[in-house]
Amino acid sequence: HILRGTIENASAKPATYTVRFEFLDKDGSPVASKEVTVGPVEPKKTAPFTVEVSQTGIVAFRYTPF
Repeated sequence: HILRGTIENASAKPATYTVRFEFLDKDGSPVASKEVTVGPVEPKKTAPFTVEVSQTGIVAFRYTPF
């Protein structure tokens, strides 16, 4: 499973972000997790990220607050 997205830096300074993703099965239970670090992201800009996991049974994902 591959998850792609972008992170936006809305601040006035460059920033680096670490986001933890949990991949969930049909019951909402985590079956995999992975962290991705993105940055530094320039002020008022976006940067792409990709997260890949190989577990089966994944139907959704969530990320922890950062």
